[in-house]
Amino acid sequence: MSDKVIDKGVSMLDAHKRGLARIHPDASIAIPVIQTVSLRKILEFFGEKIVALKAEGGTTGGKTEVLNELYGVDFVNITGEIINIKYKQERTLSGGFKNPLDAHGQKIMLDNIEEKLESIQLLDEVIQLPDIAVSKFTIEVIDDDFAKIAAEVTPWFDGDRNRFLITGVNDPAEDRPGSQAKRPIDDVLRRNRGLMQGQGFKARVMNFRRVIETARVYGPEKELYIAHWDGPEDHFPKFPTKLGEYMYDNILPDTYAELNYYYPDAQSIIQLDGWVSR
Repeated sequence: MSDKVIDKGVSMLDAHKRGLARIHPDASIAIPVIQTVSLRKILEFFGEKIVALKAEGGTTGGKTEVLNELYGVDFVNITGEIINIKYKQERTLSGGFKNPLDAHGQKIMLDNIEEKLESIQLLDEVIQLPDIAVSKFTIEVIDDDFAKIAAEVTPWFDGDRNRFLITGVNDPAEDRPGSQAKRPIDDVLRRNRGLMQGQGFKARVMNFRRVIETARVYGPEKELYIAHWDGPEDHFPKFPTKLGEYMYDNILPDTYAELNYYYPDAQSIIQLDGWVSR
């Protein structure tokens, strides 16, 4: 990695192409991001690794009756359908899974959505199958190399255990003004075009907020975080750069991955220093 300092306001993708450093020398935070909240995509990306998931969506419509055109008074009779999903992986007494999100489990989940919600035809005659937004999900990752990196950046963790629970949360996509050549939100809008045009999705992403070692979930030990962030209003995240970079390179899906670098300013407020995406 070069030791040159990236120009402020230049996207990390541009900087990477120009051979500049990937991060500000003070940047110690790297938060992995998936540039969609689509249930279909989250299932496609992670499948059986998903141990918990919450999602909600549907269609609303109605008939508008004009009561007073002069004063702009309308009455809207709204009807609609909303689907909620609260999935939690359940295990049998023998240690197997009762409801894995394998191909069969995913089909069951999506068949229910397609039965209740209508597909939407977009302006270019593309049919957008019904989809709903994931609000939160957790995957279980078994990875020896991830354990080694977690041990390097976490004082209490010895790296001997290799099972982790990683949680993503639905947050607004960041849109930063200024001279940046490429904004992450541009990718979000482009990759979710059909969902936003036809399904009413907003410009949102899945920010990874939490990494814990699973022995502290299934065992008697107190839960301690490998990485933790409470979201955009939390100015003191613990998400070490090396850990975020490993997740970006090895856990996130190729076409929807984003990594946001931050550094604390003089007031200890985190500032977006740049990003990479692919």
